Amino acid sequence: MFKKVILALMIGTVSSTATYAVSQAVGPIDLTAITTAATQGNPQAQGQLGQLYELGQGVPKDYAQALQWYRKSAEQGNAAAQFKLGFMSYHGYGVPQSYVTAVSWYRKAAAQNFVPAEHNLAFMAEKGLGMEENTTEAFNWLLMAAQQNSIQAQWEVGGMYEKGEGVAQNSGLAKFWKDKAVSAGFVPPVQTKTAEQNKAAALLAAQNRQIDPDRPQNIGQFYLMNNFHQLKIVKKGETIYPKTSLANREFGVVIVWASVDDEGKVTNVTIHRSSGSEALDMAARDAVMHYVYAPYVDPDRGVTRAVKTEEIIEFDLPKM
Repeated sequence: MFKKVILALMIGTVSSTATYAVSQAVGPIDLTAITTAATQGNPQAQGQLGQLYELGQGVPKDYAQALQWYRKSAEQGNAAAQFKLGFMSYHGYGVPQSYVTAVSWYRKAAAQNFVPAEHNLAFMAEKGLGMEENTTEAFNWLLMAAQQNSIQAQWEVGGMYEKGEGVAQNSGLAKFWKDKAVSAGFVPPVQTKTAEQNKAAALLAAQNRQIDPDRPQNIGQFYLMNNFHQLKIVKKGETIYPKTSLANREFGVVIVWASVDDEGKVTNVTIHRSSGSEALDMAARDAVMHYVYAPYVDPDRGVTRAVKTEEIIEFDLPKM
């Protein structure tokens, strides 16, 4: 299994698709209107304000303020805010790191059929984080997400049926769920036979920037048709090698696709090609979410506009 904890989820227009992309409402931030609505008790605005403080968008980055507004929103039943409190507890952002507390908040959000929380609970149940290890519970949470059209969950449910993990083995249902995920756009991860083959392939691929076997032959045309552009990085987010990955000797390459607004700020990050490690994928996505780019200038109109770009993040174990 290759479950991923969802790195982050913006409160705004929320997507519950496979990669659980970071997303946000389209348009400029009206901080005054959001703050006014939040102060007046609007739970959606409170969640949005917490999000702005968490990421430092329009306001100084302040986890304490983010947590305050998330809590106000969560206490009014906002599932997205409950999820974010779980996320911040999971990582220890502004609060003592606690898997138990993360599970508690994720359960509140999942009780409202909030797909990202269901997905994260599945991961934590499988790994025994904040709860007893329980593959049956992991399967049940994933199945709930899959039934709500999460293509990531659909693929993983298929994998559990295929291997008989947490549920009786069933090749027919394995094929059903995997086919359903792929038909909806899921890109299966690259599988290699050995760690040595994986490392050799990753290093060669990184050198040639050809680490995506599904990449269209006419990549230039693909990029243009899908609004991809190579952007100058003004500020890089820190890529932190997860301690668990170092301990488990995990390495690999992650391809992420980032949506960048007309000011050069990243608004959306998805994993296009997994490293095969949930921890490495999460670290890569977290890093790119904090990149700042030089805004793209449309050559025809002479104005800046939102575009997409691709980043390749390589994790190579330090020499012993």
